[in-house]
This record gives sequence, C-alpha cells and structure tokens, in this order.
Amino acid sequence: MNTFLKMCGTLCLILPYLIGHGQVDNTNNLGFEKGTFEGWTLSYGNVKLINNRIDYQNSQNGTIQDRHLIVSKSQGNDPKINMEAIPMVSKEGNYAMRIGKTVNGNTWERASTTFKITADHTLFQYHFAVLLQEDVNRHSQPQKPGFSLKITDLAGTQITCGDFDVQLEGNLLAGFKVQGDIEYKNWTTEAIDLRQHVGKTLKVEVTAHGCTGQGHFGYAYFDAELLKSEIKQASICPDINGKITLLAPDGFEKYQWSNGSQNKALSAQAVLGEPFKVTITPFSSLDAACNFSLYYTVPFKTTNTNLKEAICDGENFKIDDEVYKTTGKYTKIISRGRICDSTVNLDLLVNTLPKINVIFNKCEGESVTIRDSIIKTSGNYRIRIQRAGKCDSIVNADVNFEKLEIKATDNQSITIGDPILLVGETVTGVEGSTRWLSATQELCNACHNITLEPIFDQNYYFETVSQTGLCKRTDTTSIKVVPCTVHFPDSFSSNSDPLNAKFFGFGSKCVSKILSLIVFDRWGKQVFFTENILVSDENFGWDGKKDGRELSAGLYTFVAKAQLLDGSIEQFKGPINLLR
Repeated sequence: MNTFLKMCGTLCLILPYLIGHGQVDNTNNLGFEKGTFEGWTLSYGNVKLINNRIDYQNSQNGTIQDRHLIVSKSQGNDPKINMEAIPMVSKEGNYAMRIGKTVNGNTWERASTTFKITADHTLFQYHFAVLLQEDVNRHSQPQKPGFSLKITDLAGTQITCGDFDVQLEGNLLAGFKVQGDIEYKNWTTEAIDLRQHVGKTLKVEVTAHGCTGQGHFGYAYFDAELLKSEIKQASICPDINGKITLLAPDGFEKYQWSNGSQNKALSAQAVLGEPFKVTITPFSSLDAACNFSLYYTVPFKTTNTNLKEAICDGENFKIDDEVYKTTGKYTKIISRGRICDSTVNLDLLVNTLPKINVIFNKCEGESVTIRDSIIKTSGNYRIRIQRAGKCDSIVNADVNFEKLEIKATDNQSITIGDPILLVGETVTGVEGSTRWLSATQELCNACHNITLEPIFDQNYYFETVSQTGLCKRTDTTSIKVVPCTVHFPDSFSSNSDPLNAKFFGFGSKCVSKILSLIVFDRWGKQVFFTENILVSDENFGWDGKKDGRELSAGLYTFVAKAQLLDGSIEQFKGPINLLR
C-alpha cells in the first residue's frame, strides 16, 4: 500500500482553488451536519495521464450525476461491499459526503472549503471510507484510481504535513481489503495538528478520481471536524484505586508517552502537579518534523454535580462506592488522593412497581396468556412485565382450570329399523346441563339416555356444560346403518339337542314375512316347503325331515323369498349342511 502524508509539495496534484470561495469560516459544516453542502465549493472534470502523472483537466463548477452527494445514516451501507458493512456515514456524525463516481472512471471530483484556526480549534480530524476499482493487467500505477486530501493557506501554499494521498499501485494496499476487483478501506480516522496556524484561515481540498484509462471508478465517504489539540482526562476524579486515564487525540499512527506507554490512552497513578508528555506521529509520516508533542499537568479539580434520578423498586443507583436504593436526597463527597474533590447531590426517586391482581377461571385444555407467558395448569403465578421507558409491572395471577370429562356410547353398527340406546355420562366434574343432538337438531334436553331407530348413517353428539358454565364438552357416537336382510345359517343339527335344531331365517323388524322357504336335496328334489311364515321364528323352520322321516346328513340347498316392510321382495339362496 502507498498511503502517506507528505511534509511538503503536492502528490495529489489537484487544481487551483475555485474563484469566489473567499474566506468563509465553515467550521460548523465541516462534517456536513447541516445536511447540505453549505460553505463548500464543488467541482469536477476529467483525468489524463500526462508525463506519467495524473492531470486534472476540464474543470467545471458544481456537480452532475450525483458525483458529489450528501448521504445520511438512514441510507444504510455501501451497496457494493458485502464482505462487511461499510456504513455510508461514520459513527461520529449523522451525515457525510460521498465524492466520486461509483461506476466507470476517467473523471475527478473535488470539494473544498475554508475554516479558521482558533485556540480551541487546532486539530483537523477527518473520517473516511474509500473504494477503488483495480485493473491489475492494463494500467500502470499512475493511471489507477485514488483519493487525496490537502490543506493550504489562502495563498495556495500547502502547510507542512498537511496532506494525505492514497492511490492503487497493483499490490494490495496496506490496511485495505479486497472484494473482487475492489480494494476498499472501511471508516478510518486521521488528524492533522494545526496549532502553528492559530489565527489563520486555511483551506481543505478533498479529491477522488477514477483511472485514466479503461474507466475504473474511485470514490469515498468523508466528513471532518475541528477539535482542540490536547490531552484530555477521561474523568474529573481518579478511580477508586487512585488512577486517572489520559486520552491523546484520535487519528494518528503512533503515540509515545513520557512513561514509555505507546497506547492512545494512558492509565497512571494520579499525583498532583505531575507532568505528562505524549509525542504523536501522523500516519505514514515521511519526516520526523511531522511529529508533535502535547503536554498535561495533573491539576486539582473540584466539581459540584446535582443529579435528579428515578429508578424502579428493586434497582439501585451507584455513586462511586455508594449504592442507593430508597427515595431521598443524598450528598456524596468523593475525594481522591488530594487530586479531586467532587460533591454529588442526588435527588433520588424510587418508583414502586405497578401490581395487578387477577383471577382466571378456565376450562382444562384451554390456556391463559399474560404477555409472553402461557399458563396451562392451575396455580398462583407472579409475572414481571417489562415496559419501555417505565418501571416493570407485576401481575399476580390466580389461575384455576376446571375439569370436565364425559363419555358417550361407543360407535355402533345396526340393521335398518333396529332401535339403539345411546347413553351419555359425566366421568369427572360437576355437570350443569346435558343434551343429545344430531347434525341438524336437538334430540333431547336435560337427558343422558335416548333410544333411536336410525335409517341412515349419521353421528350423534352428547353435549355437557359444567355447572359453572366454564366448560363445555362434546362426545360423538357414530352409527352405521346396514341394509335390511335375512340371515340363514349354513348348517344345523337336527337331533335330541334342542340347540340349533331347526333351519330358519333370522331378520330384524324391517322384514315383514318370509313369503316362501324351499329346501332341495343334492339331486334337486324338493324335501321341504313352507310359505307366509314369520321371520326369526323357529317354529316355522325345517327340522331335517320329510314326511316325518329323518333325512340323512349331508349337503342341501335352500331358496327363500322375503317381503320387507317397504313392500320390496328379496330372494336368498345357499347351501345347508345337515348334521347328525
């Protein structure tokens, strides 16, 4: 990587200042926090390679095609990089400038402004993220995209150590990462010490450019601010161990403290009047002349702080080593090794937690939901509910689940015309009301049993409501109705044993009568005949005899006709095995 600050001269070769810029003190909008380019001068043009150096040509005032653009935090991250998030705005601000073309190249874009250096504004701190498109094979290093910053006086003379320049060079730049053909650097903070220029108005120029050849882009996000070049004490008083933390300005490459520490922050035992020195080296400084030093002497500090705080019951408020938990007014004096006296006056209000007592009566199988808690069993529950910006509330819930279990007749199959008794009962719980229903109507109320004669398949429902009215249960009985028929046995035994001694037809009430019953022997000879007999009556059956004489055991055949209640006639036939 070729990232460097130069002590003098201009490597970024940006154009002369635009006419009419004037001596405007744009301190308040260096970071574009007004959301505009107020106080800034914008320009653009084309880049060419002349004598192996970039030449900024065809300068035009203003901007086109969003080559200078104010961006805000709400716009999120740069869309080109997905390896990591590059916010369009740094964490230090709400707005930033995007400068440069995001596609193609062959152009330069510049923004410049002036600002006044005062005793409290001596440190120019800037933040940037830069994306440069690489073409390793076709471009020489001077042709490649880049980004630069330069500070000059109003006469155009560059101040010592007052510029920064980065340009692709073929190898991955130090501190940069690569995604595809883009080399990028996420938000970085750098700074320039300007104490030697107090009272002067200076000018900063920020330039982004693409390549001079095939049109590869280069652009950056940028903002800045003026701070004081100083060492700061992180807290007014030392910590409980008597140590203070000193902070050097952010945005430099190296820090060398007088006690040997090389960190930006120094933790040291606090001694009144003890001097500290830090020598600071800017990023990639080419000359020790760019180094500068800052000094700090530990002072005695006094402070009086009035605090008015509100906390919630169960929380606490801590000042130093003291913890406060109750409403009241308190004074805490903090003394640290004759370095600091801090008086803190605390007006503390402890808010009680809102408490809600509720009772839930539900039916078992249901649930009670209180915010994120789902309750399915009886009991007493204490639930803490968080409220944004307010104290939590407490819900004391007494939850009771009532039990109710019922049972109805199991599923049945019957022959059409046969009656069936349906029985419903309450197994667990105290019932209040009961009834039987079909799919279309209520069959009985305040009942447990009912006798029905279904003529087609259907479901019946036994419904019970508990005495409290909280629970309602329904159990289903499915009745399958089979067609009307007469059943004839395939064998019978005609002997002294009266069991199964005659052959006859069994049927339900849907059968009006047996019109005829004829029995044939194996040679087709009729051996028995009867007609117009009752169904399911063995007195009218065949006893295995012909003309009073017992026939031999063996296989016989029957043919029967039956008349149903609806007048229709059904015929039945089959084998009979006569046993002896």
